[in-house]
Amino acid sequence: MRKTIFSSEVIGEVKPCTDGWTVEQLNWGDPENQNIKRKLNPSNGWKFLQGTGIHRGHLIGGCLEVFDWTRGTELPTIWKDAIFFFEISEDAPPPEFVRYTLRVYATMGFLRQISGILFGRPYDNGGKFHEYDRAILQIVHEEEGLTDLPIITCMDFGHTSPMFVVPYSVQAEIDCDRQLLHCRECGCRLSKGDPSRSLRRRAPPGGSPLQNSTMIYVG
Repeated sequence: MRKTIFSSEVIGEVKPCTDGWTVEQLNWGDPENQNIKRKLNPSNGWKFLQGTGIHRGHLIGGCLEVFDWTRGTELPTIWKDAIFFFEISEDAPPPEFVRYTLRVYATMGFLRQISGILFGRPYDNGGKFHEYDRAILQIVHEEEGLTDLPIITCMDFGHTSPMFVVPYSVQAEIDCDRQLLHCRECGCRLSKGDPSRSLRRRAPPGGSPLQNSTMIYVG
């Protein structure tokens, strides 16, 4: 998180959290909870469902229920060559919702433009993870025939903890054969013209509706 938000260095490899994950919530307003360590579920790492070789693209996405509101806006114009990351909210919509939404994106031609899919671990205790994977594969692999499109699921962003932050529009790289994810740019850069030397997000090559943004995604 520090390297993504507060550093002008290239982010580099993003690694799975091997210590475990949790959806347990404690009231942070209660001082007695400040020193309580939440119970962790065992982590089996990320799941590389399909894909071969190396795929690159700029990161775009967010909470699927909210991101779906962008239909009909200028935002969908930056789908080309993007690596699409998404997760579901703590309302935990069922796998059918993911299936229906991706089917709409397929109909609109978006899925054939992107370079990869990253899916954050669902807000669930693990019982339905395979059902969400199955919903994604049904649309991407079976219905669209995009058998080489990289898909990584159960990733550490969204609504489970601990999590990493995802910087919008940063160039990323998925190495399917080695099962690695790299961010090939820094999340921020030092603004030379600003006396305060504040950190600002880099604009993607060629510019985009996200140019000069300071956005990251934490779920």
